[in-house]
Amino acid sequence: MTSAPESRWINEKGGCSASEDHWVLEYTLHATLSAAVLVGSQTIEGTGQEVSFEGVDIVRVSNGQVTSKDSYIDGFAVLAQLT
Repeated sequence: MTSAPESRWINEKGGCSASEDHWVLEYTLHATLSAAVLVGSQTIEGTGQEVSFEGVDIVRVSNGQVTSKDSYIDGFAVLAQLT
């Protein structure tokens, strides 16, 4: 994340599951924004604000290779902290 170089990814929920063709990781991200970031259709200027939000990554694997990675974050929580 170039807009938040000081980031900490914490697996607070203990949420990590895996199978042969995918894995899922639940996390909380704590970050300090130092550059503009696009949240939905709104651009928020980074001026050192600290934010925390939950997210989920889903990684799909085929033949030992990652075929896709989708990240889902709580954008409303981010906006609530920055506006």
